[in-house]
Amino acid sequence: MAISADALAMDQSLQHEIENSLCPDDQSLSSLLDRKSRSPAQRDLGWRVFSDTEQGVIIERAFLVNKGMELRYRWIRNKNGQFI
Repeated sequence: MAISADALAMDQSLQHEIENSLCPDDQSLSSLLDRKSRSPAQRDLGWRVFSDTEQGVIIERAFLVNKGMELRYRWIRNKNGQFI
């Protein structure tokens, strides 16, 4: 299934919006998760963006830990444009 250029650009835009969000200690979420990915016990599976007809768009960053268990961080952008 082919992905349109507009859909790909929107996915990347949402991902960058999440990456540039600030944590309570004023560092970007991207730098915090990148630091976490350097742990030898975790393998970074990268970013994924999914469309969900009921919830909106789901942005996810996943890590593989303990030989098969995935640790996933998810953000959902609802149909009103808000992150929940």
